[in-house]
Amino acid sequence: MNLKKYSQTHNKILWILEEGQTLSHKIILGTYGIYYPDVEWCDIDVENIDSLLNSDNFNVAKFSKSENNVEVYSKIVEFQPNIIIFGGTTEHLDVKSLESIGWDITYASKMYVNDEKIADTTSFYITSPDKLWIEPKNRANRDDFDKLFWHELKMAVKIWEEMR
Repeated sequence: MNLKKYSQTHNKILWILEEGQTLSHKIILGTYGIYYPDVEWCDIDVENIDSLLNSDNFNVAKFSKSENNVEVYSKIVEFQPNIIIFGGTTEHLDVKSLESIGWDITYASKMYVNDEKIADTTSFYITSPDKLWIEPKNRANRDDFDKLFWHELKMAVKIWEEMR
């Protein structure tokens, strides 16, 4: 990863995943939706999405549930993302440690991409005008999972940007 290019990106994204998770198609697809919000689903070459996105625009931090997560926190400090996407990992991280490095959700309201389906949608916190915390809902069993994942990440960022 080119840290200089990353630091110049409009929205610096850091994905926090459990160790063992790979940089999957859905992560690249979700990131693409954030960087290219005006592109419609039908216009994306989903089969070749991996080649459409430059990996200098985002980073991935992995951690082990059984270990101290100092490395994850140090990556947040090092990369200074303004969007963190937690891939099912928030319950394994120490929220107080995240608060100490500028990612405090204590007073932030939990928001949802789709208010009609609160239990079945991506949630997010706007921790400050320049920081967005996203917790995507995992619905891998749905046929339209890729499209839904892409859409919800894109919408969370759009709502955040409109509220800035």
